[in-house]
Amino acid sequence: MPELDGLSTTRIIRDKESTVLQHDIPIIALTANAFEQAKKEIFESGMNAFVSKPLVPELLHEKLKSLTQDKY
Repeated sequence: MPELDGLSTTRIIRDKESTVLQHDIPIIALTANAFEQAKKEIFESGMNAFVSKPLVPELLHEKLKSLTQDKY
């Protein structure tokens, strides 16, 4: 993304004082970097989950399903 990365964007979305309308929307990182430090940063930013590249559509679907059950 040209101005913000995913971690910064997630922090803004989760900030209750931002103008975002739905702060608890599920956010899943898509990353080629699945090292422990990256995972830590992903969860500390407020993301709910991550999926490693190469993308397996069925895995993404399962993550989305588990995060949105009973919500949407």
